[in-house]
Amino acid sequence: MLEVNNLSVRYGGFEAVKGIDLKIKLPERLLIYGKHGGGKTSFLKGLFGTTKSSGEVFFNGKLIKNRCPEIMLNLGITLVPEDQSIFPSLTLLEHLKLVNSFSNNKVQPIGLLKIFPELNDLYHEKAYVLSGGQVKMLSLVIGLARQPRILVLDEPFAGVAEEARIRLWNVLLNLQKENISLVVTGEENVFNLKEFDSAIELKNGISRQEK
Repeated sequence: MLEVNNLSVRYGGFEAVKGIDLKIKLPERLLIYGKHGGGKTSFLKGLFGTTKSSGEVFFNGKLIKNRCPEIMLNLGITLVPEDQSIFPSLTLLEHLKLVNSFSNNKVQPIGLLKIFPELNDLYHEKAYVLSGGQVKMLSLVIGLARQPRILVLDEPFAGVAEEARIRLWNVLLNLQKENISLVVTGEENVFNLKEFDSAIELKNGISRQEK
């Protein structure tokens, strides 16, 4: 279980995230939603240690010290950021081979890419030719290639057409069967709260348990 206690993020005199508490069980689907500027991305940056924060984060009862993406990744907590971290000059297969080069547990790139039949004819294409929905699909595949126990996706459906959004969500729904917890951020009107085990609204950096 991942437990967050009183996590706050401050930029100078502005407090973007104000004492967030939450628990993520394995496996579970958690939605963190709210309007743009509500603190969702700042919360994830604080959680993964990419920006300075206060508060404590525990995984399976142990305090995670000196949080950073590498430490979180080694614990099986993977972030797929909103900006996707895609290299336009690399092919789809090269992206997954790059992930393998930093991993002790190798994956079969083509096996993972087959999750999305839409990518079947694009394995050797440079990423810059992909549509917005295909980029999101590749980003998700890269996240799964890291073999997470908890997969965190920041705004995974932003700017994605309805058909691609449905395909992405159907894949995400199946992750619970693989014993993977899912944490998703986004705006309220994008999601059906009934499809999540729990939901938290972030508004002006303050959390409210919705479900």
